[in-house]
Amino acid sequence: MPVPLETLARAYLRAYDRLHDAMRDGIADAGSEQTFFCVFETLNWLDSLLSRNDAGLVKEGDGSEAGELIAALRFVRGHVHHRWVDAIELRSDVRHPPVVLGLHTPSASIVQFQDPNIYTDWCWVATTALVGSRDRRDPARRKAYERQLAG
Repeated sequence: MPVPLETLARAYLRAYDRLHDAMRDGIADAGSEQTFFCVFETLNWLDSLLSRNDAGLVKEGDGSEAGELIAALRFVRGHVHHRWVDAIELRSDVRHPPVVLGLHTPSASIVQFQDPNIYTDWCWVATTALVGSRDRRDPARRKAYERQLAG
C-alpha cells in the first residue's frame, strides 16, 4: 500500500520548515552540515511528491513557469538519482539582485536602489557539472534546468 499523499506532503513541509527555521534563526549558516542535511531532506521529500500522479501538481510541459520548474527538477533528478550532493554546491558569490526602494507616482518619483548583496548559499550546479551532462536525450528538460535552476 503506498504512503498516503497527505503524509508525503506533511513530511515535505516539515523538512522545508526545518530548513527555513535553521536559516532564519541562525542555528545553521549556509555552509553548515545541519543546513546541508535540511536541504538534502527537503529535496528528497519534494522528489517523492513529484513522482506521485495523484499530487494534483501542475503538469510538466503545460507552458507555465511551475510546469517548467517540474521539468527542471526531473532533469536534475534523472542525472543524480538520489545523490543530491552531485547537484548542489555551496557558493560564496551568490548575488541578490538590487532592490528598488521608494515612492513612484505619476507626478513624482523618489527612487533609491539598494546595492545587491553577495552571500553564501546552496546553488544548483551548472549543467556541465552534472553526471552524464553530455547526454542529449532530454533536451526540453535540460533547457528547463538551465533556465530555472542551473547556476
